[in-house]
Amino acid sequence: MEADLVPGEVVVKIAINPDRPGRIDVRIDPDADRIPVGRNDRDAQWQNFVTRTPSKDDGSSQDPLVFRQAELIRMLGTKKPNQAAIKTLRKEIDALERLDSIRRTETLLAGRSRAILSAVIGLDIDGVGILEIVRTGEFARSR
Repeated sequence: MEADLVPGEVVVKIAINPDRPGRIDVRIDPDADRIPVGRNDRDAQWQNFVTRTPSKDDGSSQDPLVFRQAELIRMLGTKKPNQAAIKTLRKEIDALERLDSIRRTETLLAGRSRAILSAVIGLDIDGVGILEIVRTGEFARSR
């Protein structure tokens, strides 16, 4: 089974070990060439949302996702909600939630994806809970 942890950049692969059927191998494979490009693109998208998010009354900045979620709730509570504005807000919220989810995944993978790291994790499901981790490749310097 394969799944994208970060779409197009980091893949997790889970399989039963054919040499040891009682083990499940988990492999995390980052694409070292695509990670920096994707990260820069997401950072630019996030910054675009930040610059289009109004400041709080005291002049401080506010989270673009939280602002849009609150704005959507406010709009839905009006007598004649602007359907076009609601549709736009929902699209922006979806985009921000996707960006936020990837940022959290990157943090999970050591504070921003380590671009040159591949890990194989073996879980012994028939034994006494042995966990074996093998790292291949090199750690990239984090930003």
